Amino acid sequence: AEFHSNKESLPPCGALLEMSEFGAVYVFGKGDEGQLGISSRTESRPALVRQLEGERIIQVVCGLTHSAFLSDTGQLFTCGKGKYGRLGQGSEGDVGIPQEVMKEKRVTRVSCGGFHTAVVTSGGELYTFGRGEAGQLGHPPPVLPPPRPGAPAPPAPNVAAAIVTPTIVASFAGRKVHHVACGTNHTLATVGSTLLYAFGDNTYGQLGLGQSHREPQVITPVRVPLEDSGVASTHAITALAAGSSFSAAVIGGKLYAWGRNNKAQCGLGSASEEGLASPMHVPSVPSPVRAISCGLEHAGAVAGEDAALYMWGSNEYGQLGVGELLDSMLLDTSDKQAYVPRKVKEGLFQKRISSLVCGSYHTCALLESGEVYTFGLGDCGQVGNGMLKGEFAPHHLRLPGEIRNKVLVSAVGAGGRHSVCCTSFKPLVTIGTPRMAEDIYALKSNPTHTDVTLVVEGGARIQAHRVVLSRCPALSTRLTASSDAGLDELSLPELSFGAAHILLEFLYRGDVSLAYEAQVMPQFPSQAKMLQEMVAVGDRLGLPTLGDYYQRRLEVVAGGRGSPALVPLPPVGMHMAQYFNNPQFSDLTLRYNDATLRSCVFYAHRSVLSARSPRFEGEFRGEFKESRVDAICIDTVLDSATAGVAERGQAFSMMLQYLYAGDLDEATLANAPDAVVDLLMLSNEYDLAHLKQLCEEFMASNAVDFENACSLYELADRYKADQLRAFCEYFILSEMDEVSRTEGWASLDPDLAAQLAARRKPTKTKDGKNCLIQ
Repeated sequence: AEFHSNKESLPPCGALLEMSEFGAVYVFGKGDEGQLGISSRTESRPALVRQLEGERIIQVVCGLTHSAFLSDTGQLFTCGKGKYGRLGQGSEGDVGIPQEVMKEKRVTRVSCGGFHTAVVTSGGELYTFGRGEAGQLGHPPPVLPPPRPGAPAPPAPNVAAAIVTPTIVASFAGRKVHHVACGTNHTLATVGSTLLYAFGDNTYGQLGLGQSHREPQVITPVRVPLEDSGVASTHAITALAAGSSFSAAVIGGKLYAWGRNNKAQCGLGSASEEGLASPMHVPSVPSPVRAISCGLEHAGAVAGEDAALYMWGSNEYGQLGVGELLDSMLLDTSDKQAYVPRKVKEGLFQKRISSLVCGSYHTCALLESGEVYTFGLGDCGQVGNGMLKGEFAPHHLRLPGEIRNKVLVSAVGAGGRHSVCCTSFKPLVTIGTPRMAEDIYALKSNPTHTDVTLVVEGGARIQAHRVVLSRCPALSTRLTASSDAGLDELSLPELSFGAAHILLEFLYRGDVSLAYEAQVMPQFPSQAKMLQEMVAVGDRLGLPTLGDYYQRRLEVVAGGRGSPALVPLPPVGMHMAQYFNNPQFSDLTLRYNDATLRSCVFYAHRSVLSARSPRFEGEFRGEFKESRVDAICIDTVLDSATAGVAERGQAFSMMLQYLYAGDLDEATLANAPDAVVDLLMLSNEYDLAHLKQLCEEFMASNAVDFENACSLYELADRYKADQLRAFCEYFILSEMDEVSRTEGWASLDPDLAAQLAARRKPTKTKDGKNCLIQ
């Protein structure tokens, strides 16, 4: 997370921290054309870019031989090879140290292709520059004046081969571009959250326009018909990536890929010279997909509840990080390529990945802990291991000794044969891992608040929860019918006791481990019988991934090769979210006891609330009246001094939404900023640590300013929001001259004011402001 409210309120460089601790950029690999931003031609270990000291860089991207650096204030710097104008500096000359471009604009996103660059501004405008002969810049050819009467018609103009200054893409006028991704000679962009556009080289179908639109070049943006790939119009596009001649996108939490597939870089289980002209779902990468990246002939994703790294495509130089030897089912050893996305375990086992970047033949993975691992081709030092030699398995990147263990890496970039990482001081607000999956899985072994009994083969009875069982389409229909009829039993005589337990494990956990199978194996005559029965269960209950998995297991037992993997169910939060304020299967209604809020009534489910909130769990115990009634009045902790009627209702609604979905995205919080303070109070009252962290991070990043810093400081102190308290203290001390003139400072609790005074050491910066140096 980045912590600032606006450009003007940031402390001056060096006011609070040493320069290298405030933020630094390190580069390694090939630099002979200036792409490292330093004088060195080759660096095999991370080297500091002095030119960017004091800038907090939040995004770094690399092209084949150029680099771009984006600061938190929206400044864009470029360096490297200047041919075709890819640096946007107004010429085709090489630039050896980062130079600012587009000074009149605030840049929010940047992407570098092989020979061109695309930039999105805060106003949603798209600018492109660099090589354009394939149409990848999105600018139509110039319109020529009509010839004079009798004069021969001039030849049709061509698109510009090179544009050396940032030029707006006129096709998007009046619309806001959000994401952008540049491939070698093509570009992808999104408008809003659901519309995808593509332009440039289309030789292998990398624009995703379908078989009916296979012209080799498209020079102006054309909408990609996602509906032809079965994508719902409401599904949001959350990430884009473009490689040499293929593309990928995350849509509705799922991965789609298209374009060239000669090295299986689309991850669909096969390789062919003919490209894929339309986006195809990649089922072997689990949802939710959190990040994606494409190299020349390989790709990767961060996916699943465990935020694991998956890689596929060419492994000629070890760029997949899976070692030199792979299972024969996954790797064609003659071509050295993974046909199916493979989870990278060596060196990264049980480590959560934040993001990844694929260079031409190497990969960098950034962990949530701020560590970086690199692997792949290293002939120019681009994996940062101190040698001109590559790595076939993830290598832990070591930063220079003087800053190691003091900072974390916040962004990484990888280009043709160079890499970049930028650091920042450890964030004042950190967000832990959501516990939605663990909380719902814990219900499986908790008979409290079960609302249905499964009667299986032999009359055996198993207690369960309708909201979880409804993850199975066939069971959902039958559960709804039994609930409408007032029945609390569901007869499933076709299920054996052992098969029922495996089914429940799959529905509650989303997966089935071999260790769990071993626990229930005594319930079956043999392993083959268990596999056969589970194939039938998957087919009968509309769970094709379950049936297919056990069918492949049967084939292996019969002498086949390979080690099949079970495709897990989508994240449980995606399923549970549909039951937020939904009367289906509801056994409880919640309303405020405030007379003005009598209309604020919510349908709820005891099982979900008790699993997710310690306070609700306590209230629903047998000795309390809440366990015996079907309607509860909530004693809100929100007082009139801090919350209005509308904000109280909205905050409670957002808390319930969080309990069901497992998370709240920034857009939801941004749509109701006045309710976030109240949501913070509720998260404290209901013992929701992760929700409290989300509120603290949002407020630190978006809400703290001169006027409210003191009141938020008091609020954080009162409700034990320690991370927000630390940030407000940091902000107040760094901006004391301004804050001390506000009404908030005048009304600050005297004890808290004294604590701040004790922390403040008056010292003058170069602009005369007082600041904290201790």
